[in-house]
Amino acid sequence: MGRATPGPLSNAVNVQRTAVIPRVRVLRAPVLVAIAAAVVACSPGSSPATSTSAAALFESGSEILSALASGGVQCSNPRDRSPATNVKEQLGCEIDGQDVIVRVFDDAAARDRYVQAGAALMSQLDVEVDAPATVIGPNWIVTTDTPELAKRVQGAIGGEVGG
Repeated sequence: MGRATPGPLSNAVNVQRTAVIPRVRVLRAPVLVAIAAAVVACSPGSSPATSTSAAALFESGSEILSALASGGVQCSNPRDRSPATNVKEQLGCEIDGQDVIVRVFDDAAARDRYVQAGAALMSQLDVEVDAPATVIGPNWIVTTDTPELAKRVQGAIGGEVGG
């Protein structure tokens, strides 16, 4: 049998294989929330590098949940979440039916890198996102749905409210 000669269809396939087609990823809401939280943490007046009021260092998300409970703020349905880059541990839970994300970092430098990466990404997006309320500690960030809940979290574990 002889070899088939390339025809118009095979050329189209070759062009399709070699053409550079940009891929667009759809960002899910939790990713945007995390990014927005990072932007809030970097905004003037709520820099993550500023000192926190009566905020403790926590080794784990479980320690934060225990401290919240001791302070009268119960976080129900705790669940592990895949940690983002620079995040040591990430948990999700609910307080009074509102979603909460608890992130723990190895240190303040890792927390700052996480915040800066989120701010850099947000600066490249062509959408406006309302930043969620956050409470920022020396090596942790708690993201809440509302500023009122963020203030309750702050009252239980310290830190600075942002957003």
